[in-house]
Amino acid sequence: MNERSQRLLKTLIERYIADGSPVGSKTLSMVSGLDLSSASIRNMLAELEEMGLIVSPHTSAGRVPTVKGYRLFVDHLLTIQPLEEVAVRELQSGLRPDSPQRIVAAASSLLSDLTHFAERGDDAAALRCGFSPDRVFAPVRAAGVDDSGDAGRRRAKPPVGDGA
Repeated sequence: MNERSQRLLKTLIERYIADGSPVGSKTLSMVSGLDLSSASIRNMLAELEEMGLIVSPHTSAGRVPTVKGYRLFVDHLLTIQPLEEVAVRELQSGLRPDSPQRIVAAASSLLSDLTHFAERGDDAAALRCGFSPDRVFAPVRAAGVDDSGDAGRRRAKPPVGDGA
């Protein structure tokens, strides 16, 4: 896969993660930074689809990443900013393994604080994460979080693909 295709895939996945909607060629031509027409981008998307990295949920939709596409993104395309030393110390001091319930609560709180993604309040949408030893956690937006932090159970659609 060439550098332009990698950049296009990375942009598509980042946009899909941010918006939760299939990403179209027009959007990608505007946000990818590649100086390409929508038609050229559609051709590149077709190649990525042939590789099994993305899929179109239906004919007129944009594209969404597959499990294989996410794996490539995480293994090779994701850029991670290193944590500042203050944040590392905060993580270490907040995660004391005295009980499983406390460590999960502390991890959830620290995740919220570090990402500034979950808010509390009457109309806030909260980021809920499910933890399991054999699965990667999946963020799910849930509306109507009460004062106890309970939003009820929500199901998230798994990534499309063959599980590779």
